[in-house]
Amino acid sequence: TGAIGATVGGWLVEAGVPVTFVARPGTTERLNQEGLRLYPHGHPDELRTINVAAVSDIAEIQRPDWLVLAVKNYDLEAAVREIRAKLKGDPTVIALQNGVENQAVLPKHFARVVYGVIRYNAWRDATNEFGYERRGPILLGVIDPTQIAERDRAARLFAAAFECNVE
Repeated sequence: TGAIGATVGGWLVEAGVPVTFVARPGTTERLNQEGLRLYPHGHPDELRTINVAAVSDIAEIQRPDWLVLAVKNYDLEAAVREIRAKLKGDPTVIALQNGVENQAVLPKHFARVVYGVIRYNAWRDATNEFGYERRGPILLGVIDPTQIAERDRAARLFAAAFECNVE
């Protein structure tokens, strides 16, 4: 759980969407015990703690509907192989990577992929504490026009928590 995954997931939890974070063991323990802490840029006094669920092994999640994948492109292929080996079901993937390399990797492993462009900055201050510039926006799009319904469904999910646009 990095800065983008933490902010997106935290905002979704605040909007009432059930989210399970996948993180390294130390981060998982901190998130489960202390919660996720978020604050807007320039306002550390507005730090809020969000109770979240986190696991270290994606196999612990039973058939997720969505997989928000915010891993860096240079780690994407290895991460996706590990995820596919353990993941139950076939969720719609919302890909939040910089660049376009994910467009070559993800369709090999997932039937439904919605691509996102992050249009805000976020950063990590501590294992479970993150700041952010503003709440979105995220721009969602698809390469395959048959995936437009999935894009729109993802946009409705995200729009409950932060600014989200479609292309």
